[in-house]
Order: sequence, then structure tokens, then C-alpha cells
Amino acid sequence: MRKVNESEVEWIIRGGAGLSAPENTIAALDVGQSLGVRHVWLDLQISRDGVPFFLRDKRLERTTNTRGIAHALDWQRLKKLDAAEGHPFRVGAEKIPVLQDVLDWLRARDTRLTIELRATANAMSSLVDSLVQTCQRFPDVQDKLHIACGSLGALARCGEALKIPQRHLIVDRPKRPIFYEAQALGLEGVCAGNSVWTERHVKYACQFGLMPSAFGVRHVSDARRLIDAGVQRLCIEDLAIMERYESTIG
Repeated sequence: MRKVNESEVEWIIRGGAGLSAPENTIAALDVGQSLGVRHVWLDLQISRDGVPFFLRDKRLERTTNTRGIAHALDWQRLKKLDAAEGHPFRVGAEKIPVLQDVLDWLRARDTRLTIELRATANAMSSLVDSLVQTCQRFPDVQDKLHIACGSLGALARCGEALKIPQRHLIVDRPKRPIFYEAQALGLEGVCAGNSVWTERHVKYACQFGLMPSAFGVRHVSDARRLIDAGVQRLCIEDLAIMERYESTIG
């Protein structure tokens, strides 16, 4: 197995700035850019009345100033919430951003964005339709977008409507049948948790022309093992992992 050259490793920062700012907010994108982040991972949901917005959790209480299930609320309620509640680096209230806000931010930045689609089976079709309609109004940023999702149908629709080749299937475990399906849809890669990627799985993914990505990378030792196994894309929440890893290479 060819070892990945350190210059080929792509670090993707979850939430916009990792732990350095309230996740999935415009403030996080600004902080991340100031820290040199060039690829961010944000989580897209859809409100009860059909507005696509960025929030990671199904429930609201960890990152906002209210309780409940996020997608069960209308946008008029969601837009009034403070998305920086309890964050140690908050400097004021932050709004939950809608998809259009983030794409508008992306226009003037040299930053790539992975959008993870997070919706129930019943709401996924509406989320994808809203994503497609919004992205079609921003053709100048589509080459900066990556789409990640656990639904092959959603990824197929994004490929058909937006012609975005950078689509990645999120799986619990990377297996050969999954690789066949991903290859048939022309996906760029497969995403899985850091603990399930082995050198054998990485080899199989590459044989199918698929780029392996790992999320849930929480320690430098995780990053080193994955890179040694051939994983090129690592999604991290703590920027210090990247800094510590890079400090160890000559």
C-alpha cells in the first residue's frame, strides 16, 4: 500500500473552526479562515417549513439556548435562537445560519465546504430539493462544494441536478458491496469513522477509485495510523491535532 505523502493529506475542520468558535456558525467560518482553515465540514438540516439551516445535532440543547428537536420547529422560531449558548469562546449571540448565508460567505473565500445532509428518511427528499434549488442560485461556488450523506439516493440526486462530482457516501463500515454501489454512482469517496478504516479497507476503496475519508479523528495517534494506512482526508474537531501532527514531520 502506498503511504500517503504528508502534502497530500487534506485536513477538514468540522463546524468551521473546530473547538475555537461556536460550531456551524458564520463566526466559526470567519475564525477558521483567520486560523488558516481551507476546508470546513458543516451539517445541514431542514426546518419544518422547508428552510435549510446548519446545525449538527438533532436536538437543540447542546449548542443553543432552548430545548427540543431542531427539524420539528419552523424557521421563524429557529432564527431567534442563540447558536453560541455555552461555548467557551463566545463573544456574543450567534444566529443559526441558513444555507444561502453560508454559500454567500463562500463566494469570496478560498475555502472548500463539505455539506453533510442530515435529515430523517421522510425529510431527506425535501432537504435535497432545497439544497439543489439554493445551490443553483450560486453557480460560482459549486466547484468548492462537497456533499456527504448516508443516502445513495440523495447523492444520486445531487449528482444529477448539480453535476457535483465531489460526493461522498457516509457508512458505518466500508465494505466491498458499498464500494460497488458508490463506484456505480460515480461518487468521489466513502466516509467512515476513524476506528473502522484499516489498511485493507483503504486498499479496497482505492481499487474502486474511491477516496477514503475518516471522521471522528480525536488524537494525533489516530491521524498517524490513518495516514499510514493511506487515508488522505481527515475530518477533525480540534485544530491542535493537525498542528501536533505537522510538528512531528520533517
